[in-house]
Amino acid sequence: MAEGTEIRDLKADNAPYNGFSRQEDIHLREYLHIIQKHKWTVMAVFVVVVTTTVIGTFSMSPVYTAATTLKIEKEPPKVLKFEYLLPIEAGAGAAADYYQTQKNIIQSRNIAKRVIEKLSLWNHPQFKGEGLVGEARADVVAADVETMEKLIDSFLGFLDMQMVRNSHVARISYSSRYPELSAEVSNAIAQTYIDFNLESNFKAAEKARDWLSGRLQEFQGKVERSEEALNSFAGSHGIFSLEKDENIVLKRLEQLNEALSAAEADRIGKESHYKEITRRPLEAIPSATENDLINNLKERLSELEAEYFNLSGQYKPDYPKMVRLKAQIGAVEKKIEGEMENLVKEAEVAYRIGVGKEKLLRDAFEEQKQLALKIKERAIQYNILKREVDTNKELYDGLLQRVKETGVSAGLETSNIQVIDVAEVPLSSSKPRKKLNISLSMLIGLFMGGGLAFFLEYFDDTVKDPDEMAKLFNLPALGLIPAIQSIFHRGKRDADKNKEPQPSIDDLYLVSQKYPRSSISEACRTFRTSLLFSRPGHPPKTILVTSNNPREGKTVVSCNLGIVLAQSGAKTLIIDADLRRPTINRVFSIPDTPGLTDCLTGHATLKDAVRPVGINGLFVLPAGPISPNPPELLDSTQFKEAIEELKREFDFIVFDSAPVMHFADTLNLANKVDCTVIVVHSGKTTKNDLRHCVGLIRGVKASVLGVVMNILDVRKSGYYYHYYGEGYGKSDQAAVSKGGEL
Repeated sequence: MAEGTEIRDLKADNAPYNGFSRQEDIHLREYLHIIQKHKWTVMAVFVVVVTTTVIGTFSMSPVYTAATTLKIEKEPPKVLKFEYLLPIEAGAGAAADYYQTQKNIIQSRNIAKRVIEKLSLWNHPQFKGEGLVGEARADVVAADVETMEKLIDSFLGFLDMQMVRNSHVARISYSSRYPELSAEVSNAIAQTYIDFNLESNFKAAEKARDWLSGRLQEFQGKVERSEEALNSFAGSHGIFSLEKDENIVLKRLEQLNEALSAAEADRIGKESHYKEITRRPLEAIPSATENDLINNLKERLSELEAEYFNLSGQYKPDYPKMVRLKAQIGAVEKKIEGEMENLVKEAEVAYRIGVGKEKLLRDAFEEQKQLALKIKERAIQYNILKREVDTNKELYDGLLQRVKETGVSAGLETSNIQVIDVAEVPLSSSKPRKKLNISLSMLIGLFMGGGLAFFLEYFDDTVKDPDEMAKLFNLPALGLIPAIQSIFHRGKRDADKNKEPQPSIDDLYLVSQKYPRSSISEACRTFRTSLLFSRPGHPPKTILVTSNNPREGKTVVSCNLGIVLAQSGAKTLIIDADLRRPTINRVFSIPDTPGLTDCLTGHATLKDAVRPVGINGLFVLPAGPISPNPPELLDSTQFKEAIEELKREFDFIVFDSAPVMHFADTLNLANKVDCTVIVVHSGKTTKNDLRHCVGLIRGVKASVLGVVMNILDVRKSGYYYHYYGEGYGKSDQAAVSKGGEL
């Protein structure tokens, strides 16, 4: 009962395997592995690319390039004071457009044709060699438009012009098979471009001068007509000048305005004086104190009054002297009063005169003002006519000045283009650049080879190394069994060294017994170790070995697993559970009956069917006669009882079953054993096949312990087998021969 519980625990232990621990450089190692795997493809592509490039490079005719360096300014040098006739637009965008325009001019067909005609290039071997023209005269080539067009096309194909970055420097280069021709043409293009620029400026100046001359005559007529209109208007309206210093009406108006202001002020003063006198008594008039006559009379009156007062003490009023003094005093007082009245009359007269003067001046001012207003109204039209005269004169003078400047600039040969370096005859060829071409071909060859390797790897859906199984299916690689072809060269070396023959393909089923020192035998023992330590403390006793497709090596793995388990001292049984195409009996050269089907149908006992095979501790149960219903037999109660009986007799039982993909036999068997091991054909089994196989087995609640990668090409995955390929020493061989543990 305890043993059955242990079996159920093992079958329930179907948790996903976490795979190998991932390192930070896992991707880089994968890439290097892909390159190593397809190294011959990479090398083949590399050799083809480099060889093709070398042949092409050394078969090319040498090409020589000469260059002329120019400085191109947007404006010509300021030789004259006046502005350049054709100003250049400002701004970064305008500058870029300008230099792009100059580049297009240099590479234009017009410049090319001029250079061709200047140097008679139709007679040069460079172009005769291309079959364009033979020996010909200039007039013949010029008349043949088609020939000239072809010659220009060929000429432009060797021309290049580039602006030096962040400068006004241009580099004109020409390439050909003749170094002298390259230098000559490069310099000729530069000079032709300069001549073309001067010619363009001269034509522009001539055209501008002709246009300006026509406009000059037009404006001369306008000036004459506008002056006539101005003079006619001034004469008809009596206008001699509207300038302030020359206008009589304005001068007169200004004078009257000043006189009116003075008269008005004078009148106001006299009016105030008059009103002040009339409001006071005569004796209180302030201006009387300033009158000399009145002051003299007042002094005389004071003297007479003083004398009268002195004599009044001596004489009576009727005394003749007193009467005479009294009469004199009365006469003086009357005279003073008369003078006072005269002062009032004078003030009134002065006031009246001031009022009259002011009125006269005001009337004259108003009259002059009306005249000035009329003049001002006429001045509007006058000024309009005068401005037209001034404008026409100004335009006429400007055009006249520009015509003179244009005439001077047309005859001045200044250019905004300067030759910095003339082209020298090149001493070495510019093409082909052999070292560069070969270096680039090597780099491109490596990239193309690597790209092809990754391309092939991308479309290769087969399982090729254990890392893929760990990452994609969480299954460990329990064993990695190399293909015999991939270690054949090592086998020959080991055979010569150890005097031991190497296994052939027919010997693979028993290679662990016949050739214990071979790499395949070491791989099988590694598989055994992984299996024993897969579940510490209770390793699986019943082991199903299967695959998704036929011919993936499950029988080879089953047989060699049974052999190495027996070599470890364990009593081991190999059961041929492939009831459709049994193979185990032929491998161990034993009769196929009685077998498993005989035991399950009751025609034989397990004791009769299980046979030793001549290997210490190893027994085999063949399949027996082919059954018409294998799934029912493997799912029967008799089969379960047989397994339990055999488990009590043997330490390990290895089942070799049919492929999972085609038959249900293996699925009926998978959930009755402790674990299932899937055999994968390296480089042949696809990821989808393995995914399908694992899914079916896990779908019946069976435990998938891991994967054995069979027929692994160590030449592509050699880093797994450096250890195995070297073999063991004599002491190790002795231990293996005795079945000892490694």
